[in-house]
Amino acid sequence: SIGVIGESDITAQLQRIAVQKKVGEKKIVVRKLSVDEDTFCNIIIVSRSRAGKLDLIEKKYANRGVLIITDEAPRPGAINLVTNESKIRFEINTVMAKNCAVKISSQLLSLAITVH
Repeated sequence: SIGVIGESDITAQLQRIAVQKKVGEKKIVVRKLSVDEDTFCNIIIVSRSRAGKLDLIEKKYANRGVLIITDEAPRPGAINLVTNESKIRFEINTVMAKNCAVKISSQLLSLAITVH
């Protein structure tokens, strides 16, 4: 499941994709979350509007195998989405990924514009 914290343009797009795709035999569920919720999701996307709460979110999901993705945040999650020449690209923060207990594949690392 994918949780989105805060308002993000990506939510509607993810919901459209989730209807069409599965992970193995499981349906993908996209849900809006509040910062205070403790709902487990495999992926948490933190919108720019909630980037100031990243420390709290990180502590809540530390070592639980939850991938934290931020959207053009000044302080990135394990993956930070950035717009570069009108295209969405991403940066990877390996320290954050380790804190989240998430392993980033070498293939994904090679596609990142920046690896910290």
